[in-house]
Amino acid sequence: MPQRNEVLAYFADLIERESGITYADHNFFQLENRLETLAKFNNCNSIDELYHLVKMKQSSSLLESIVDVSTNNETLFFRDEKMFTAIQELVKSPEIEAMSVGGRLNIWSAACSTGQEPISLSIALNEKLASNYSIFATDLSKRVLDTAKSGIYSDLQMSRGLSEHFKDKHFKMIAPNQWKVNENIHSRISYAQLNLKSPIFPDEKFHLILCRNVLLYQRENAKVEILKKLSSCLVKNGFLILGSGESTLGLSSCFQQYEVKGSFLYRLI
Repeated sequence: MPQRNEVLAYFADLIERESGITYADHNFFQLENRLETLAKFNNCNSIDELYHLVKMKQSSSLLESIVDVSTNNETLFFRDEKMFTAIQELVKSPEIEAMSVGGRLNIWSAACSTGQEPISLSIALNEKLASNYSIFATDLSKRVLDTAKSGIYSDLQMSRGLSEHFKDKHFKMIAPNQWKVNENIHSRISYAQLNLKSPIFPDEKFHLILCRNVLLYQRENAKVEILKKLSSCLVKNGFLILGSGESTLGLSSCFQQYEVKGSFLYRLI
């Protein structure tokens, strides 16, 4: 029977191979908690049993569930609110207007989790652009995408980052503890499962890509590769938005830092 750290190291390597997400030794306790949940879901009495199940049966669905449980899906509406103010300012700029085809703005929300980011984007843009935008939202987790596609959120989720004004204007209560986003906001968003480690990326070019708090969990070589792929999906002079603790510095020469309303974006050069 392998030692516990050996088992956790096996799963950490598997997760990094499949998704690029890294678990350092000091974060093994977090991985252990998540694997215990997955073990119960697969009718295993322990992580050791799950380990033997994976070694014996490396099915695509089992691997997907392991990667799924390893992801950090912490999110809320209008997370880092000043960034959405910056986006509203940016989309009114002559630079964006000159890039848009037929007046339509194309945006990609990469790693959209349960959908609060693309919905917040759609609300923010709806306030400024009416219907002249489309949002492509992706995540590697089918589980969180199912929530995002439903557009249904609990009272607790609604209380996190969403103003009463936007709640009343853009959502309706469909059952106790269930709120559904209005169709004029949600219909602007299309969803797809996509792993940023995959060689298959969207064919469509985007004016703006949000890929926030993804690079934090990647090794440097994986960060370089993701930024390279994202740059290939932007129109000329398009913009990339990263998380507040992330930067392209030392990872890519394709971008130039660009400040809007006190927030930093990265412009493709």
